Amino acid sequence: MTVPNFTFASGSIAGASSIAAFSMDFVLGGPPGTSGTFIPVTLNTVLTGSFGTNTTNGPGVGGLVNGSATAGLISNSGQSGAFSLGQLYVDSGGGFSESGVFGGPFVSPVFSERVGDPFTVTMGFQLGTLAFVTPGTYGGGGPGSADAFGDFSHALGFPTSGFVFNLPDGFTVDSLDGAVVHNQFVPVGTIVTPEPNALFLMGSGLFALGGRIALRRKRELY
Repeated sequence: MTVPNFTFASGSIAGASSIAAFSMDFVLGGPPGTSGTFIPVTLNTVLTGSFGTNTTNGPGVGGLVNGSATAGLISNSGQSGAFSLGQLYVDSGGGFSESGVFGGPFVSPVFSERVGDPFTVTMGFQLGTLAFVTPGTYGGGGPGSADAFGDFSHALGFPTSGFVFNLPDGFTVDSLDGAVVHNQFVPVGTIVTPEPNALFLMGSGLFALGGRIALRRKRELY
């Protein structure tokens, strides 16, 4: 989203945000005689995308990007709980921090689930961008421009190589709606070319966003 050649006064701010969420069901399987027993499981998650800020020729002109991702396991017989996948913050003044899935592959806390029983995995992701002029800056801070952008569309999910869950030897998980077979992601009826170690959920048909998680704000200040 872009709004070029827009003049606004000191203290003005413009931004955009987007939220996406999805869930899918899994069944935990194991060797003969293990049905009903509890085992420890952890979930592997990845996220790919781009983000940043650009400013030119203007005191008090700035931009920032905020992102956060969460997940959870819901189980009637085992452990349930929510946890943070990670946080992102970057601004045009040099501020930068990232944690969890924003810094690379992420492994969830340990959950105890029962063999033979279903459980649900949920994930949520939100991203926001802002372009602004610091209050009190004479003349709106111009001339100049502020640009904050983030694009993580379709890129939150599971590894495309290796296992979706970390399980003891001999155990596995399957998910029809999650396109996971024997604890590995398998695209259904679609050929996808993902970024390294990233599952593009739109490509697999797991969920549809109301729009891209791609946000952009630009202000030309005079």
